[in-house]
Amino acid sequence: MSLPTINTQRQLRAIKALFENTRVSSFEVQTKAGVLNAPELIASLRKLGWEIICIRETMKDRDGHKCRPGYYFLTDSSRLQANEVIKGQESDALNVDPLAKKPTN
Repeated sequence: MSLPTINTQRQLRAIKALFENTRVSSFEVQTKAGVLNAPELIASLRKLGWEIICIRETMKDRDGHKCRPGYYFLTDSSRLQANEVIKGQESDALNVDPLAKKPTN
């Protein structure tokens, strides 16, 4: 099985947020990944092969107006892939000399 790629730290933070939570709101993606346009970040991840579903829920905002915020989550297969990618990122970080930015192996 080929793993989808991650090209930026923002994408990695978004995948980690999606992996660590059952569902993540658009606002949470913005906050956790450090972006202003969560849908654009999610679209870039989908283009890289990540299977991310968006469910829209109808609710009322604090002023009583109807709204439909989106909540993102990974499919089961992408959740397994995210686990592998995150483990790989963590092991890579352990093998890097922080001063030299080179693998210690």
